[in-house]
Amino acid sequence: MTPPRRTDSMAAGFREACVRCSLLRPDPAQRARLSEIRDNLIARIAEAESEGWLGEVEGLETSLAATQEKLAPQQRSRSPVRCDRPWHAILRPDRHAHQLGYSRGDFVIVLDTNQLRHAAFPHGAVLGMLRKIAKLGGHTLALPEMVVIEHVAHQRHEIEKSLTAARKALTTLGKAFGQNLTERVEDLSAEDATGKLQAALEDSFTVLPTPPGAANEALAREANRRPPAEQVWEDSDGKPVKARGARDAVIWLTLLEAASQANEEIWFVSQDRDFGNDSKSDFHGALRDEAQSTLGNNAERLRLLSGGIDQLLGELATPTKAPENLASMLKSSVVAYAVHLAMGGPDLFLGLLPTLPVGVGGALTSQSIALDESRVIKSRTYQVDDRIWVSAQLACLAHKSYHYSTVEGAGVFSTSTTKVTFRFEATILLEIENGKARSAEAVSLGPITVNETAQTPGRVRMLMGVSRPG
Repeated sequence: MTPPRRTDSMAAGFREACVRCSLLRPDPAQRARLSEIRDNLIARIAEAESEGWLGEVEGLETSLAATQEKLAPQQRSRSPVRCDRPWHAILRPDRHAHQLGYSRGDFVIVLDTNQLRHAAFPHGAVLGMLRKIAKLGGHTLALPEMVVIEHVAHQRHEIEKSLTAARKALTTLGKAFGQNLTERVEDLSAEDATGKLQAALEDSFTVLPTPPGAANEALAREANRRPPAEQVWEDSDGKPVKARGARDAVIWLTLLEAASQANEEIWFVSQDRDFGNDSKSDFHGALRDEAQSTLGNNAERLRLLSGGIDQLLGELATPTKAPENLASMLKSSVVAYAVHLAMGGPDLFLGLLPTLPVGVGGALTSQSIALDESRVIKSRTYQVDDRIWVSAQLACLAHKSYHYSTVEGAGVFSTSTTKVTFRFEATILLEIENGKARSAEAVSLGPITVNETAQTPGRVRMLMGVSRPG
C-alpha cells in the first residue's frame, strides 16, 4: 500500500503539534525557525479571521501561544530593548529635546497595531509629524512587542501576495512577448523586505517586551471572555461566538507591566473598541479596575486615547492652516539641501551610476541635488509655541549633474557633464518662522527611479607636455 504523500499542510500540522508539546526545549540555534513558525501562524490567523474560517482560529492561536512561550527566553536575550536593562532605562533614553523650549512633561506614547498602519510607517506625513512633536516634548515613542510581530506578519503576507501576483502577471506577459520577464522579481524575497521593516521599526521606536507568562494568561482571558478579549458567548441568533482577542490581551499585559515599572505616564493610542468603554472616554471598566488593583495610586498614569493619532496630535500641538506659499517653500533650497543630506552617500551614487557613460576617467565631481518639482501628496500643519511645523509627503522630481573627463587617446581627454533627472517620494518636516522656511529635515525617502539622462560634451584637452599626433 502506498503511504500518503506528506503535503505542506500536513507538515505544518506536525510542526504545530511539536511546538505545543510542553516537553519541547528548543535549541537556541533554531530561534530563526521558531520565529518563522510564529510569523506564519500570525499570518494564517489573520487570513482565517478575514475569510471567516473561525473553526481554525482557536487551534492556530493555541499553537501561537505555545510558540511564543518557546521563543520568550530566547527573544528576551535578543530583544531590541535589551530586557536586562531596568525599565526606567528602557523608557527614558538620553534626552536633549527640552533645550528646544517645548515641554509638557515626559510620557511614553504607545501605538497599537491599527495606529501604526494609520501612520503609514515609515513614509507617512502623520508619522513624521508625530516623531517631531514627540522629539520636541522629549517623549518616548514605543510599540508593544506584539504590535511589532503583528505588523511585520501582516506586511509579509501582503508582500507575498503582491509577489505572487507579479510573478503570474510577468509569466503571462513573458509568454506573450517571448521573453523571460520573471527574472526581475525572482530574487525578491518577502523575508528580506520584512527583515528591513522590522529593523526600521526597532530603530524608530522603543519596543516594550512581552512579560513572561503573558501568552498563557492571554489565552486564559480569551477562553474566559475577559477584556480586552471578546466578551460575547453567543450572537443575536443564539449561535456560539468563537473566542478571540489573545493578542489584545498580550498588549494589555505589556502596558500594565510598563506602567508598573516606569515613572512616566503611558498614553496608549488605539481605536480598537475592545480596549475602551462605551463612551470611548477611558479604558473598559474591567481594565481600569485591574489597573487600579495592579498599580494602586499610579493607575492614573495609564491613559487611553481612543481617538487615535489625530486626538494625540491635537493634544500635543495646535492644528493650523498651511501657509499659502507652502508649495514654493517645499521647492526651496532649504528643502533641497535637506534631501541632499539625506540622500547623499553611496546609495544615491550607485543608484545613478548606471546612467553615466562607460570610460569615465579622472576626477568625478557633482553638484548638490536640485528640486524641479515637489507635488504634495498629503500634509499636516501644526503650531508648537511660536513655530509652525509642516509634515508633507511629497512626490519629487530632482536632478543632479556630474562633471567628469573621458580619455580620448594618448594624452588626450575631453570634459563632459551628465545631468540625471530622477523621481522619488520623500516625507519632509519643514519648520516655519515668521513666514519663512527656517529648517527642513527629510525623515524618510522612497526608492529612486531615473527619469532622464542628458549628456553635454565639453572641450577636448591635452595633457601638459604631450603633442597632438599628426
